[in-house]
Amino acid sequence: MSSKSLILYLFFILGILFCCLHLFSQKEFEKSNSPNIKELYNDLYNKEAFDSIIQLASNPLFATQIEHAKCNDRGGVYHVIGKAFYVVNEETKAIEYFEKALRTYLASCDGNKEEDIINLYYNIGIAYQYTNTISKGKTYLDTALTRIQGLPAYPEDQKALKYQGIGNYYSELRDFMKAESFLQEAVRKSDLLDDYDAFYVHIDLLGLYLKFANYELAQVQSTLIENKYINTALVDDPVSVAIYFLNAAEVLLHQKQYDKVEAYVKKAQDLLPVEEYGLRSNAHEILGVLYFTTKAFDKSRQENELAYQLRTENEEIIEVNLAKSFSLENFSEIELAAGNEDKALKFINEAIANAAFGYKLDSIHNPIVNGQKFLHPVHLIRQLILKGRVFHALAQKEDGRNNYIKSIHTFASADSMIGKALNDVMMDQSKLSILELNKTYTHIPIDACMKLQSITSNASWIEQAFYISSKSKARVLQSYTSKNLHLNDSLYQKYTELSSELTRLQSQSLDKGWDNASSEQFALIQSQLQLVQPDSISAEVTTVDDLAGIISHLNQKELLLEAREMPDGFIIFEVSKKLGLQHRMIKGPQFAKKCADHKRTVERPASKVR
Repeated sequence: MSSKSLILYLFFILGILFCCLHLFSQKEFEKSNSPNIKELYNDLYNKEAFDSIIQLASNPLFATQIEHAKCNDRGGVYHVIGKAFYVVNEETKAIEYFEKALRTYLASCDGNKEEDIINLYYNIGIAYQYTNTISKGKTYLDTALTRIQGLPAYPEDQKALKYQGIGNYYSELRDFMKAESFLQEAVRKSDLLDDYDAFYVHIDLLGLYLKFANYELAQVQSTLIENKYINTALVDDPVSVAIYFLNAAEVLLHQKQYDKVEAYVKKAQDLLPVEEYGLRSNAHEILGVLYFTTKAFDKSRQENELAYQLRTENEEIIEVNLAKSFSLENFSEIELAAGNEDKALKFINEAIANAAFGYKLDSIHNPIVNGQKFLHPVHLIRQLILKGRVFHALAQKEDGRNNYIKSIHTFASADSMIGKALNDVMMDQSKLSILELNKTYTHIPIDACMKLQSITSNASWIEQAFYISSKSKARVLQSYTSKNLHLNDSLYQKYTELSSELTRLQSQSLDKGWDNASSEQFALIQSQLQLVQPDSISAEVTTVDDLAGIISHLNQKELLLEAREMPDGFIIFEVSKKLGLQHRMIKGPQFAKKCADHKRTVERPASKVR
């Protein structure tokens, strides 16, 4: 979809069927204090009595009861409680109980099953992807993978499922290359799974390609799924088939096969039960994007209203605030295209408030970017860029100085958010996908600066335009990645500090305007930034070819995805066309230092860089 079109993010969420709540009296609870406590909890979990498990765990007698259980039973009960919290979307509590189970096993239990310990490391890592500290999950997943590699008898079908989950984790972390590698490895092993599990492995890979706008690969994957699973009725569950049709409709939308989009969405709508609120809202949103793209704004508005209504009336939709923010963002795009800037501003402010739920906003309702981690920074970047466009359109219509300043301030907020997002991702493919959000609209804040210089005759706006055009985070890192260079960590840290100070000055000028002291400080920081630009520090960066020579044990047909130091060794991820994904631990401090300094690929195929 073009950058001026509505952005579509689908939440393909399978509803979880809960059994009716089991209310345990105190007497019944005491009856559960038996040698079979682990079996009791497992039985409740198998019956999907998740609320009952949580209720039992919150009983004041639970601590005494669990203390007297056998060590392995105690660890097993903690694990089940964690899974129950995870199912009801309380990931922080889930992690708490998973870690209790892990500590119990590792500290005091004899005769543990290695598979149970692997599952705990894996579950903790996966649970972190739904928190605002998602990157903490990497160490746990690395440990799970390392222990799997050390267990020759580990079942291959379980490997496929683990790779699927880890691939989705790295997709959330916006590490495209690792996400693709794990999901492709899961696809290669999918014949070992039952038809439905294999189907969803393929669906997840399709979702990854859609998320990272790789529509050619998405088309190939969509066709494969349709031929293998849908046309053959290998998968005939109505909801599962509907999920495929919605994914396929999005592919067709980006392929501009507009006549087929409606047909595929209609197929999905005919299959979806009334209670599938999330998927039904996605269907309306796809149609809303279709009609927006074809400039049928009234029909687009109608479909987006239906999507928003479903998301507002059904709070049980997972990440409902984010889902609502997408609808509100769509409303803003529609109103901006129709020339209704005031309405567009109202909607985009509401969208940002939902996407940044729980975070502080500044005086013009932008999220305040300090040291905190945002759960959805990429979505907020996109929404801030849209808001900057709205302010700019208002300023052009009213020739308003304040709206030009607000537009610049909002683009500066987006730039700060880009800095945070870039710090939170590992691979250059992810960085490029983030930078792509900003570069299309860089001319807007530059134009606003030039208009303000014309209005105020203040030369500092020329300096500001120069900063935006050459020294914003997006522009600097675009230069690095386009030259295929490695950014020295200490220099990048210095660059980040200087850029943050410029952002502070920009924010200050919103309310107070530019004075001589601020202009002098701005100029000084700009001169310091010159020292950390690519052309100035060529000796401090290392090209991919140099790194290939350092890591001589890797064949040129292999790809080093990441190398990371661990407490008891060093983890490397490699991809080989011959052997697929490899994950192993090695020793050697010199090798560790070299890899840690560069964290990049030995060979980065051009087809992977967008």
